[in-house]
Amino acid sequence: MRIILKTEERKLDKFTNGEFMNILKIKTLKQLKEINYKPVSIKNEMRKNLISFLQKKINPFEGIIGYDETVIPNIQTAILSRHNIILLGLRGQAKTKIARMLINLLDEYIPVLEGAPLNDDPFLPISKEAKDIIAKDGDSAKILWMHREERYTEKLATPDVSVADLIGDVDPIKAAALKLPYSDQRVIHFGLIPRSHRSIFVLNELPDLQARIQVALFNILQEKDIQIRGFKIRLPLDIQFVFTANPEDYTNRGSIVTPLKARESDYIDSKSGVSARLTISAYENLISCAERRRILNSEKTTVLRVLDIYGVIPSITGKVELVYEGEQEGPSKVAVILIGKAIRTIFEQLLPSPDKIKNKSQNPYTRITEWFNLNNSVTLNINSSDEEYRKRLEEVKGLKELVENHFPHLNNNKKYLYMEFVLHGLAEYSLISKIKLTSGQLEFKDVFSSMFASKQSTDNDEEGLDL
Repeated sequence: MRIILKTEERKLDKFTNGEFMNILKIKTLKQLKEINYKPVSIKNEMRKNLISFLQKKINPFEGIIGYDETVIPNIQTAILSRHNIILLGLRGQAKTKIARMLINLLDEYIPVLEGAPLNDDPFLPISKEAKDIIAKDGDSAKILWMHREERYTEKLATPDVSVADLIGDVDPIKAAALKLPYSDQRVIHFGLIPRSHRSIFVLNELPDLQARIQVALFNILQEKDIQIRGFKIRLPLDIQFVFTANPEDYTNRGSIVTPLKARESDYIDSKSGVSARLTISAYENLISCAERRRILNSEKTTVLRVLDIYGVIPSITGKVELVYEGEQEGPSKVAVILIGKAIRTIFEQLLPSPDKIKNKSQNPYTRITEWFNLNNSVTLNINSSDEEYRKRLEEVKGLKELVENHFPHLNNNKKYLYMEFVLHGLAEYSLISKIKLTSGQLEFKDVFSSMFASKQSTDNDEEGLDL
């Protein structure tokens, strides 16, 4: 089902040559070449436009309330990483509305080859019909302009959805009308996904889709293969996939195909296999978190922080098969636990382990912990500027000196990265506390004061329940 969404009308667009022109006057491939048009994949297109929105401080998800510090930043990070997206949420949490608003990140118009069945790019035709048109007409091939409202396809996943609906099948009526043998690729009637080439394809309620069809989707996502009857077709489809699912269905009904990944954790099922996709997508999200901050603060360089690691949690939560204990904790909490254990492991490789220091006078962390014991605290925000970030870290007495003593050859950026790393490491050893204030914001403070604050918060909550 193709849904047409109404957005603000604009007649002019901007191309790579930096000039404004009326694109609707361009009718042939030759004219398209003359304006120096360059084809761009949909993921790069959305990434480019998102960067422009962020630089101009414009919210492409205007009207979505309550997700400014959680869902929206995670979606932006995924788009910067060029990832496909799965939105997990209960009914009525704006999953479909968010998916539909992604068209705001598309160019207003893109050229398509007239007469081609799959929104073929005139420069990169993928269907047999499109290739035949280019071979026959060359630069005289006619083009049409496709508005972004037409580049959105949405399908509700139901148990009766078939591979033919999504991918395609042989059309006997078409074969008879054109007098074609079944061996000719022109007898294929493509399904919704191939017809969403260069578009956003949204599949709602993914758990309701049969497992064998989910496998067919995996094949498209990873291998670009489309298997239709006896045809061996490999189409480089250019699609931004968005899936939605209810967590109750996702975890309890078990209708989503088992993820293929596991690590050495008591919370994760080690029998579900191991996949490099988890670490690859997590690394891409890590870089994109830092890149998003650079864009928001108009900074020239992208500098990583330890806090950016917490931005990879969305790329972990949907990719781990949890055992019973993990289900009780919840995927997000398990992800935080895994990150904490990783920090502690690296800390022991780089710095003296606090557990092994016997002589208090030789403890290199004493000055730092004593500063926190004086009721001092420091708050780090994932979106703060580099200047603000460094200023906050320099407030902690003894932190900079510790890093300079143990790592004298670090450049300035790495020096502050290691300073932050020390705070995270000391928190893992419970020498100081680490408290999550909001998504992307952590506060480091004295262990005992944080315990008191936690007790006071609990008491207040109980009083509220009485009301």
